[in-house]
Amino acid sequence: MKNRILIFLILVGLLSSGLVYAQSTPSADLNEAQSLKDKIASKVAELQHKEQKAVAGSITEISQAVIKIKNSEEATYTIKLDKVLTKVFTIAGSNKKEAQISDLKKGDYIIVSGPADNKNITANSIYKDEQFFIGSGKITEVNQSDSSIKALTTEKDNYILDIETFTKKFMLNVKTFNVETITLSKIKEGDTIHFVYKKAGKEREKNRYSVQKILIIPQEYFIK
Repeated sequence: MKNRILIFLILVGLLSSGLVYAQSTPSADLNEAQSLKDKIASKVAELQHKEQKAVAGSITEISQAVIKIKNSEEATYTIKLDKVLTKVFTIAGSNKKEAQISDLKKGDYIIVSGPADNKNITANSIYKDEQFFIGSGKITEVNQSDSSIKALTTEKDNYILDIETFTKKFMLNVKTFNVETITLSKIKEGDTIHFVYKKAGKEREKNRYSVQKILIIPQEYFIK
């Protein structure tokens, strides 16, 4: 079905460009019909051969016709947009909602699918999603007044983790080995922390994020 539609669109394009004429001899009609058939076959083969690709990253530049994104490996992709053909959706949890190109902005995390030529992609579909990350490390400071935690990760990166009202906070009970809900006052320097955060593109400073969930392993767990 897709091939029939594709052939029809190509045929319309070729007709409108003047490759087929209303008045001609039978011999010319035959030759031009064969030529048209060859052009259609060639175009279909070209489009089918073109690689379909899906990439994800954060928007670094955006205009009405082009978006540039950078992925987690710092590779940059150029996304070509079409106001009619490019479909945009936002994803929140398990829900998908149709949106517009104008709803996208710099810093948004998107997933793009469509025909690709190296790092140039013609977008068929764009999904605006939330980019979640996980980290682990040692707590170096707990700021009760600012509701934040400083942590040194296993990769030796320093993070500031803001504890929000929506942050889910858990701690391992070293006596029962059950995971319990806690308040910030239960957390102390030297504890191990596992955390989940998302990049919103509006962070106050580098490596400072609002955390979605934390799990604390008290340092007493490691003391025998």
